[in-house]
Amino acid sequence: MAPRDLTTSEVDRLSGEGTHRVSHGLYLQIRGGNRSWLLRFRWKGEQLWMGLGPTRLVTLTEAKCRAKRAQMLLLDGVNPIAARDAERRSTSMTFKDAADACIRALKPQWRSGDVQERQWRNQLGTYAFPTIGSKSVDSIEMSDIVKVLEKIWIDKTESATRLRERIEKVFDWATSAGHRSGQNPARWKGGLAHLLPKPSAIQKKEHHRAVPVADASRVYQAIAAKPRTTARLLQFIALTAVRFSEAAKATWDEIDWDARVWTVPAPRTKTNRELRVPLSDEAIRVLEQVRPATMKPGALIFKGLRGQPLSDTAVRNLPRKVSGDDEVTTHGWRSTFRDWWPRTRTAMRQRPNRLSGTRPAMLWSWRTCAATCSSGGSSSWPSGRRS
Repeated sequence: MAPRDLTTSEVDRLSGEGTHRVSHGLYLQIRGGNRSWLLRFRWKGEQLWMGLGPTRLVTLTEAKCRAKRAQMLLLDGVNPIAARDAERRSTSMTFKDAADACIRALKPQWRSGDVQERQWRNQLGTYAFPTIGSKSVDSIEMSDIVKVLEKIWIDKTESATRLRERIEKVFDWATSAGHRSGQNPARWKGGLAHLLPKPSAIQKKEHHRAVPVADASRVYQAIAAKPRTTARLLQFIALTAVRFSEAAKATWDEIDWDARVWTVPAPRTKTNRELRVPLSDEAIRVLEQVRPATMKPGALIFKGLRGQPLSDTAVRNLPRKVSGDDEVTTHGWRSTFRDWWPRTRTAMRQRPNRLSGTRPAMLWSWRTCAATCSSGGSSSWPSGRRS
């Protein structure tokens, strides 16, 4: 005689760890305080278990209905687990689609939205999509992420670390949007930290390649001789020691001609603090060269195609060409400043940890030195008087 089915009240009184028979093929699993429904069945001689959901969401009646549907599939020669997985794959979002949606959701909060979007898409497209792009976002496991990262983890540690962080954010978005559940497979602490070497133990710190101080005057003069807008932007960056994005998106209404000060608004600075930059005679001359007859409020100073900000890709080839170094970067002018300052103003005993903030004595020296450079003065990056 077959055992009878348990009632709802009898199921509620079950408390022992393990699996308890409730109905034909239907079991209650109790593990660590969690209670869930399981279906036990045989497939090709092997005993299998299929999860039917937690008791807090699925009632006994609903669990019996789910069990019956699965048993009907078995009667037709179909593995219910395989059928469920196939249905999930057909309706689930792929990792590539999730990444696209995540980028659209995050872009409004990025300071350099278009630039960062391009960086995300290029990196994910190069390293992640070939391996997991077409996979269902809810089926990707930690082993899949390891396959993506291990190819570049040793040789390109900084890029690989940034890639892992971006993949982690995609899975965070997918979980929040209801497209997957469970642990984030790209999580470092308690996850990938046990499978990949610690970045700080293997990473070789590489700074942005800079123009040597001894060549700064020659390179600056060569750039100044070029008639392009990209050259004027490079001059302005060299004279102000600011970041590329801060200068590339500068607008005319940020310039105080009487005070000879350029104010970079907080949202466009890395530190999220307003930056007031003193302008030397040479910096004013650079601005005058691109100054239009009529200045509209909010108009860009250094315009690219269709009036958009110039991209770093469009600008960086010029210093490489005139310097003869194919790896010199636009950001490297800040490193040139760091190298130049201790040699020129050691008596003041000021070496900044970062270039944002207030450093009037140092910056006035740096930003006025181009007068000597542009007139063919010293072959090194010289100091100058306050303008």
